[in-house]
Amino acid sequence: MGSTPVGTTMENIMKIVYMSDLHLEFGNNFIPNTDADVLVLAGDITTAVGFLDNPTKAERYHTFFREVSKRYRHVIYIGGNHELYGWNYDSAHMLHIYHALSPYKNIKVIPSYGYIDIGYVRFIGGTLWTSMRNGDQIYASIAKKGMNDFRWITPEEVFTIHKETVKAFDVLSRDHDKVVVISHHAPSHASVHPTYIGDTLNDCYYTDLSNFILDRPQIKYWIHGHMHHRVDYMIGSTRVVANPFGYVHHGENTGFDPEATFEI
Repeated sequence: MGSTPVGTTMENIMKIVYMSDLHLEFGNNFIPNTDADVLVLAGDITTAVGFLDNPTKAERYHTFFREVSKRYRHVIYIGGNHELYGWNYDSAHMLHIYHALSPYKNIKVIPSYGYIDIGYVRFIGGTLWTSMRNGDQIYASIAKKGMNDFRWITPEEVFTIHKETVKAFDVLSRDHDKVVVISHHAPSHASVHPTYIGDTLNDCYYTDLSNFILDRPQIKYWIHGHMHHRVDYMIGSTRVVANPFGYVHHGENTGFDPEATFEI
């Protein structure tokens, strides 16, 4: 991923609008229209197989990305767990989305993990997944029974990808003063909704990276998705935020804010 001048920001202030879990596989849920320099999509937006095998979904996806490509100078998109659904994990699912969206030159898809420099801000992104309780095999057996994710990927693969991603986030965040991290899975138990405290499957939604964040004050913001409720809290000097749209066809009230933004 290369460097791109932000162009539209003034006086070293960049405005970022962020959201996740739009789940366009289920319908034309939402097209953002909030004024900002950068749109961040933190996963669970499309599915790779929808682009490949379903013309109706593919057109819906392209309609969405055509619109946001027109409305925003920069769009950053990382994959969630649902991008994988229907595709046995071989890391190619996000590469397929990357190529499907290649006509939109201002939309930057991060296939596994990577970075994009826009002006003075380094954006680091990746699905992240979780440590699965540090690779615990008993927990892996429990998770397989409770999460649809594991029809397409194994707990062992999740743990491996998680470790690789955290290492990459460490390296890519060095020597930069202003870093925004984008993941789908959450970096702290503080993102768990009170309704789900104590739920066995929580470790499929987050890994506690609080110490990682505290040791890296250059990370000014951490954007995530996956949990279908809005999140906004601090870990040290880092603000952790999530703004999911969620399953509206299930009547969810996620607290989604179409105008959720911050400036850096």
